[in-house]
Amino acid sequence: MALFTFAVKTFGCQMNAADDDAIARGLAARGGVQVARAEDADAVIINTCVVRKKAEEKAFSFIGGLGHIAHGGASPTPLHFNAPKLAAQPASMQRKGTTPLIAVVGCLVPKCGDDVRAKFGHVDLLIPT
Repeated sequence: MALFTFAVKTFGCQMNAADDDAIARGLAARGGVQVARAEDADAVIINTCVVRKKAEEKAFSFIGGLGHIAHGGASPTPLHFNAPKLAAQPASMQRKGTTPLIAVVGCLVPKCGDDVRAKFGHVDLLIPT
């Protein structure tokens, strides 16, 4: 039985792709179902890397775009997430709450976590690598 839904978005290096798989498997083991749209997610995880400046800039822009969803609305522009990779998940799952939990994880957090917190009050969790 699925207890919650989650969506994952990655910015950065190949190690982040491996981290995404571990995050998705861990959440699925706890009753989560991965979805591809923030509007359907109870938890949104943004996995970040700061090796390249462009990835950092894209992450900041994406986090800012989640503000509408964090306040119960819809995003004015489509937000693309990683496609679910886990097999044997229910095809249709609806968000259980009204707003998702938003977590920023990865190497952006130690470097820029204070900036993320100051600019984006809708971010609930900052989790370093």
